[in-house]
Amino acid sequence: MSRPTNDTPDPIVHRDERGSVQIQWDAHPEAHVYAGTDPHEIEREEPIGRLEAGVASVTPPAREARHFYELVPPGGGPGHVVGERLLPLSGANNFRDLGGYPTLDGRRVRWGHVFRSDHLAELTQEDLSYIGGLGIRLVCDFRGEDEIGERPNRLPAEDPPKQINPSILGTALMPGEIRAAIQSGNPDGLDFRTLLQDGNRTMATRALDQFRALFDHLEHDDHVPLLFHCTAGKDRTGLAAALILIALGVSEDVAMNDYLLTATYTHDVVESTLTVMRFNYDFKIDLDEVRPLMSVRREFLQSAFDGIRDEYGSFDRYFVEAFGLTADRREALRARLVV
Repeated sequence: MSRPTNDTPDPIVHRDERGSVQIQWDAHPEAHVYAGTDPHEIEREEPIGRLEAGVASVTPPAREARHFYELVPPGGGPGHVVGERLLPLSGANNFRDLGGYPTLDGRRVRWGHVFRSDHLAELTQEDLSYIGGLGIRLVCDFRGEDEIGERPNRLPAEDPPKQINPSILGTALMPGEIRAAIQSGNPDGLDFRTLLQDGNRTMATRALDQFRALFDHLEHDDHVPLLFHCTAGKDRTGLAAALILIALGVSEDVAMNDYLLTATYTHDVVESTLTVMRFNYDFKIDLDEVRPLMSVRREFLQSAFDGIRDEYGSFDRYFVEAFGLTADRREALRARLVV
């Protein structure tokens, strides 16, 4: 498997509307594409496609099983393993794998070990079958009781994963006040953008028990693969994903880019929701005022990073003092989740 370097961009992998997997790799315009269900043991028996001019379109061997793809130069040698970051589910639009990201020491986060998502209430039977194949052993749900009551998780019935609920409500987000402001047309001019910035900073420095629980479970082999999620999979989940990636040795820039991917994957759903909201609330609210609530923006997560540095001085000190993640514990965590 190839090692990441700062000057070699990673391949881009996504699934189109027809179900074909599109792979683009500008760094290596020619390569054979092999497929397998284990990212660390892909057999090079027969390629399922070929990268030409940096682009390949391949059909996954089976819909019900997840596949990974190894890109191998025409002359052979070390390959580069990639996977779909956004998983092809009908009932969740932000279900993602944190694998494949490069670490600062030249390794990569393991594929198929840590997942992040929005709520799981609308998963189809086909989705449940697909998720069952991921082998998830623990689901960490950051939502509050009311959220769970409105949209309870759907999970595979056969050998279901264990569930925990380290609820993060984030007092700075004030969900009741936000809802009331939207319904009334926001006559007091509540600044939703500032609320999201303050909310992310508060979560990073006050929701310590909840994030500590997540890290504690990641240290147990019988709790991994692990999935964590909230309602939209963007704020509580987005911050948790960034903290995990940084703890594993991924750069802040890469962690930020993973956070911002939510804007790409949820764009259509957000715009549709805003349109419905405008009609439901009798055109009282300016959609541009509400849009920050539905989206992710760099300054939201940066506010959390700034809060961590203001209070702890560095991420290293934050991990130790907030979560008990000493250098030895972090190295043990990397041994499990980085390859």
